[in-house]
Amino acid sequence: MKLSILQKMVVVMLIISVVPLITLGNCASNDARALGLSAANDAKWMGKYALADSTKALEELGVRMIEQKAADVAGQCAIYIRAHPEMSLADLQASPEFQAIAVQPVGKTGSTCLYEQGSGIMRLHQSPDLADLEMSSLQETLPEFWELFSFTLSGNIVGGYYDWIGADGQATREFMSAVPVEGTEYMLAATISVEEFAEPIVAIQDDMNKEIAATNARIRESTESLSTRNTILVITAITVLVTGLVGFLFAASISRPIKKLTEIADKVSMGDLEGTEIDIRSDDEIGALAESFQRMVVSVKYYMAKAQAAAQPPGGDEA
Repeated sequence: MKLSILQKMVVVMLIISVVPLITLGNCASNDARALGLSAANDAKWMGKYALADSTKALEELGVRMIEQKAADVAGQCAIYIRAHPEMSLADLQASPEFQAIAVQPVGKTGSTCLYEQGSGIMRLHQSPDLADLEMSSLQETLPEFWELFSFTLSGNIVGGYYDWIGADGQATREFMSAVPVEGTEYMLAATISVEEFAEPIVAIQDDMNKEIAATNARIRESTESLSTRNTILVITAITVLVTGLVGFLFAASISRPIKKLTEIADKVSMGDLEGTEIDIRSDDEIGALAESFQRMVVSVKYYMAKAQAAAQPPGGDEA
């Protein structure tokens, strides 16, 4: 079945209308997805760096607190010993008052302890198993701890991390700060589990992850609407331009043959049959009109030739 020009135009216009809609949906989806993903990644990296900075700041703060705790308790011990010069080591160990000063809790997992310089013998500790223990006996089982601990035996202020094996056999990462008790042969150390440092960090991480997720959702929502709006404007502009161009080309394809037929009709009406050949080839209404017009021109030529022949006198040309 042959399609008319109007039908062809309708088909083309439908195609032009459908294609932008498909393109619009695809572009809007891709743009929103790309922008949302980019924003999500940016937020993720920002959160990661912020969390790293927070972690570092909290760890530094925790270390300073432990160091300050060790210095404060060492000062309290020095004051007590100076105030009781008559007390021997055994008296100090037996004194509940001094025990409460020397062995104080540090956070929820740590404590302070008192030991001798030089020999490294633990004198007061929250764990009875470590009381009067030569800490050098732990250098084989706890080499990292002993390496750190041994630096303090000459009265050096030392702080650092080590692995400690508890009574249950589980290893925990701990931090220790040790300072000398002024005017005595003792060292005061404060220890704490590193996991306790991480507790506020974990809470901050959870809050930050929730905030990042909420921010990503808001970013995706806003970028999707913005992307769709911009894409609609762009596709609409392109559609208008393409539609105008197609309309112009269709108009030209129709007007050119009609203009040609009009020129030929004017010549025929003036009796000029030269150059009236019609070379329009088309399977639509314009082609049918051209064929009809061509037959008309042929007929006019035939009848004009016949009329001219009838006007001549019999027997030949005029004298």
